[in-house]
Amino acid sequence: MDKCKKYHELIKKQISSGLDEKENVVLTEHINQCKACSELIRIHKKIENAQENIPMPSPDEFRIMRQNTLRQIRLSVLDKSDSLSDYLIRFFTKIEFAYGLALLFLVLSVYSFFSSDQTHGKITSDFIEQIDYTAQQNRSLSDIENSPYTYSNIEIKEMDNQQIHLGFTVSTYIELIRDKNDPLVKEILAQSIINSSQIGAKLSTIAYAEEMIDSRLKETLLYVVKNDPDLAVRLKALDVLSNYANDEQIQETFLFLLKNEESIQMRLMALDYLTAHKIDTSLIVKELNTATTKINKPVLIKAQKYINNLDRN
Repeated sequence: MDKCKKYHELIKKQISSGLDEKENVVLTEHINQCKACSELIRIHKKIENAQENIPMPSPDEFRIMRQNTLRQIRLSVLDKSDSLSDYLIRFFTKIEFAYGLALLFLVLSVYSFFSSDQTHGKITSDFIEQIDYTAQQNRSLSDIENSPYTYSNIEIKEMDNQQIHLGFTVSTYIELIRDKNDPLVKEILAQSIINSSQIGAKLSTIAYAEEMIDSRLKETLLYVVKNDPDLAVRLKALDVLSNYANDEQIQETFLFLLKNEESIQMRLMALDYLTAHKIDTSLIVKELNTATTKINKPVLIKAQKYINNLDRN
């Protein structure tokens, strides 16, 4: 097939922009002698003639088609006796691949033409249709495992006439490589800390966020300290924030904890931070005196010890 390489380039040029007279003569002479290239051109012409009968996919359908195609390529099993390069050479020189490639070029060109006049953010089909289309294409367990969509927080309610009412959260998995200070990185970390339903995921994300703390992540951790329902998560966020001195927002939050937090551990950690940074004792006394929850003895003892030490000095 190496001898046909230059003619493949002429075939592609013929499809995309056309050939000049000399190139057309060269290609015609070759295809009269080469059955493979002759068949390739026949396939292209067949696709071109059938163009009007090809249903135009919506942008969402096209995206799903592309995802499914990439997934199938990723799941293809290579012959262990061959190298990757050998496998790719055989794959790309098959007539079936030529047909598929020609069809893909056609769909891409038609899709680009019809989508060029549309507003960038315009939604052309309902999101339910997208996930429904994907579900219809997924026929095996491996398809489901590699689906572009993930479903969670599922609620099911039976209805009449063999129907059920479904409630769920749907997401799609994406992989990116970005700089640690990229705004998207901070955005994803912040949302993961706030929205994740898994405690382990929150703890690991908070630990990673400690290395790249900024105003957004600091604000996220301050929110978590006050509002997350899991004590382990609140303690981890509090531990990270404790490393930042002379911060007014952190100081205010720790005073808030001293007044409102039920956990002894949280109050003791807050008190450790406040005393280590020599916060005015009047502020500590004020929060303890106006506490909305019971002040436990270890907290009172630590606070009193701090106050007495200051008085002696």
